Amino acid sequence: HAKSGLASGHRHGHLRVWNPENADLKWKGQFELKDILLLKWNPSGDKLFADRSIWSSQGERLNVLNIRRERLTDAVTWADDETVFVGRDHEVVLFDTRSGDSITTCKLHSGLINGIGVASAEQILTSGENGVIRLSSLNQTVPLGRSVSIGNGRILSLAWSPNDRRVSATRKGTNKAFVLDARTFAPLLEVANPGPHQLHGFQWSRDGKKMVGIGYDGVLNIWDSTTGERDVLHSTGICEE
Repeated sequence: HAKSGLASGHRHGHLRVWNPENADLKWKGQFELKDILLLKWNPSGDKLFADRSIWSSQGERLNVLNIRRERLTDAVTWADDETVFVGRDHEVVLFDTRSGDSITTCKLHSGLINGIGVASAEQILTSGENGVIRLSSLNQTVPLGRSVSIGNGRILSLAWSPNDRRVSATRKGTNKAFVLDARTFAPLLEVANPGPHQLHGFQWSRDGKKMVGIGYDGVLNIWDSTTGERDVLHSTGICEE
């Protein structure tokens, strides 16, 4: 988060938050469990979701959601500053972070949920293990039910553009990222990692003009979101493994 810092989770349970301006360590926390599966700041940057726990931006553990850890999937996103969507097996659950209790539950896929994106309080985008992306309404009186497949393979990342008009996704088995119209799911653009490695992380810039993705080869790529042209100057290797 631009205001609160860069959060990192370690396989030995170490949670750390770093200053984005000078890379100094701001605070750290310790989990009883060995690894931290999920990290996500809320929109205001004053709360951090970290593997069922809710932390303040100052490093205080505020609450723990009422969900068994073994049922978590690798999907989480904040609906607003106080509520968070979490993947639980085949379901998406909306939690109140102040009480830790669930508000509503929706079963949207036959397989495990592994990606969640929220355009508004009523519309939610989800992905499953079979490469299917689905747009659904949380208002049961207005079912949307639209879905699209981007090929056979587990979805690795899923994100809305800042203006909610486009959707990006990457999947296992290809080095490409797919950009779709959020209303019709019509394909708009494809970009690719120059190497053969698949893109396991993909996001939009805050103004929606750029897209950034990182592959398993440790190369960070930046593309123009309109033309798909790769920014060679600022695309660079950031790690060795």
